[in-house]
Amino acid sequence: VIDRCYFDYSKVGVYQATNATGKTFTVKNCAFKMTSVATAQIGVLVTGTGFTTTIRDNKFNSVSATLLTTSNSFVYLQGQVAPIIDNNLFVDITPTQFTHINLVSASGFTTGAAQITRNVCITEAVAQYTISLGAENLHPNNFNGAIIKYNKIVGSLLNRSGTVSSCHAMLLNCGVNMEIAFNNVSYSNMGIVVKAGAEAPYVSGGVWSNQMYNCQFGIWVRGISGLNVFNNTIVYDVVSPAVSIGIKADENSAAAGTQNSSNVISKNNIVYINAGVGIEYDAYAAANGCVAEWTRFKPSTTFLKAGATTYNSIATAQGAG
Repeated sequence: VIDRCYFDYSKVGVYQATNATGKTFTVKNCAFKMTSVATAQIGVLVTGTGFTTTIRDNKFNSVSATLLTTSNSFVYLQGQVAPIIDNNLFVDITPTQFTHINLVSASGFTTGAAQITRNVCITEAVAQYTISLGAENLHPNNFNGAIIKYNKIVGSLLNRSGTVSSCHAMLLNCGVNMEIAFNNVSYSNMGIVVKAGAEAPYVSGGVWSNQMYNCQFGIWVRGISGLNVFNNTIVYDVVSPAVSIGIKADENSAAAGTQNSSNVISKNNIVYINAGVGIEYDAYAAANGCVAEWTRFKPSTTFLKAGATTYNSIATAQGAG
């Protein structure tokens, strides 16, 4: 247990590299300050596999605004068993690449129901992922049952230099039956991206009761089957970039033509965007069980795009069956 410590670091704050199946590793009530630019700066780095790791009640701060050439992480955990990242504050002012929470799978270990809850992430990064689980098409089903709830992410859709962000607030790979709920995400290019490879369909969990504000892509489902997208509020009212998509389901771009979305149910969402598409399904998703029900949207925008066909109102979509 590492408790009540202060780390002023230029490369790595805490590093645990020893494999220890069945052991626990905890970092709590600590402060981490990244003070200079170096390759692979990481606050907490755990590559020793098999731990049950808890990162709780810490503060992570990057005070360097120098442009970086490589991505960096506040927390990087590899091959952990059901890790818990809870109630931490992450702040970076790095206008290029930065990942706050990065959970990586490892061969021979199933992470399972990781818990990422009650964290506050404030970032100026315009690339990488604020919260990242797994790598697409690597170790499928590794994060089954993960819980990502009650997090607040404030991104930088346009950073101070005017660069348009391509950052994902959440990129969730390699698992099904995740609970992605009650998160508040704002000013990220991509809000919640659920992206899998060879997983079975969802039978529980889903994306529900999240608030998305000024994310150019609100909720994006890629190569997933059976996912429920319920009771989310998506608002986009910025002038530039002007066009937004509230909810989208399509194929996994890393395995085009082989990993498609199907039976994605979008229900009881509020989608209010200045210009763009409220809900968009690619041709495969539209023909394979993806539906949109009980959605409120701004009348001046396209309600639904199914394949190449657009519907400017709920009534026209219903009339088309």
